[in-house]
Amino acid sequence: MKSVALFGGILLVTMGASWVQFTADVEKPKEGIVLVDGTKADLKGATYKAPDLTVEYEIRSDALGSYGWVTVTEIKKKKTPVTDKPGEFTETSETKISKFKAGSGNDKLLESLAPLMAVRELAEVPVDKIESFGLTAPDTSMRVQIGSQDRTLLLGGETYGTKDRYVKDSASNKVYVVDDEVFKSLKFASTRLPERALTDLKPEQITSVSLGQGGTSVAWKHANKDDKAAAYWERDGAAPITDGVSAPPADGSPAEAPTTKDSTFGNWMELALKLKSTAYVQDGEEPAAVEAGFDVTFRSEGKPEQTIHVLHAGDEWFARGDYTRGLVKLSKGPAEDCFADVDDILEGRVPPEKPKAVKPPPALTKPPGSDKPAAAPPGAPPGMPGMPPRPPGPPPTLAPKGR
Repeated sequence: MKSVALFGGILLVTMGASWVQFTADVEKPKEGIVLVDGTKADLKGATYKAPDLTVEYEIRSDALGSYGWVTVTEIKKKKTPVTDKPGEFTETSETKISKFKAGSGNDKLLESLAPLMAVRELAEVPVDKIESFGLTAPDTSMRVQIGSQDRTLLLGGETYGTKDRYVKDSASNKVYVVDDEVFKSLKFASTRLPERALTDLKPEQITSVSLGQGGTSVAWKHANKDDKAAAYWERDGAAPITDGVSAPPADGSPAEAPTTKDSTFGNWMELALKLKSTAYVQDGEEPAAVEAGFDVTFRSEGKPEQTIHVLHAGDEWFARGDYTRGLVKLSKGPAEDCFADVDDILEGRVPPEKPKAVKPPPALTKPPGSDKPAAAPPGAPPGMPGMPPRPPGPPPTLAPKGR
């Protein structure tokens, strides 16, 4: 009986685990009312329009796959003082257009758009309520294109006490309440959506890397890439060496066994994978003359290879790559650090150790209570700050006052 119960328990646990695994792969339906139905694969794009702001989001595809591309058009107004009329200003407007690939926020945006859901529908809304909802003459809208569907929603005000928003379908005039987050992703696209990464490959996905500069190019293989603790980089064609040790240690400890591990390149790779985009370079803002810094190509099983070209113009650094789909700016410090070591890395030398930045001493600040009288020096009687210490020996005898 015990064995039957034991095997029965094992069977139940196995069936439960299988059911959890099966249901984990099934996308759960969203709660609410479907406004625009369709899958992420069917989504073509969305457009957010508000006074002085238009955000166009479109789905593009290339050899690396599909991605979101964003175009933000802003009309910025500014006041300029009138030269011959003190105190008077004239208002001018300037149109700014910025384009960039959608980054980490793209997945969240896709999730909210396809399908596009409403929290609830408001049936038979009175005219006076339409006005209070901000839907009489709304100046903001969002258009969504999924498959053959092309819907435009007119955006009203926010609901009381929540982050939801009143919207009206421009075709049916039906009124709904929709989570405002989907609109905010587009409204604040300039800060929420730009791509920052230069590659989407994680270290454990990279099988090999090529590093090039000028006419020199060297490749490295990623050994044991699936085991973070045991993973290392080995230079193609390199003979086994004692990694970082040319002679037995002076302290008498055993020397390291010969290996093909290239720790120097491994350290450099950690820096290279941390390079991030700070901004996309817009049309007409390209640097006049750029110089090649270095190229790095990543390879991964089952995926197209990705190459990053690092460039510089004076003390400004840039990158253009398959993943970014455009020219981006880089932070000066990390880019310079990577570039400085490339020549040594390619020649198989250990780069010289960089001097550590010395922090300046902290500025002297007024100590608490410094506006009080100075403390009495050692030996001074209590309550008499600033008095010199009493010399050793018995206290002096005061002479009596004369009569």
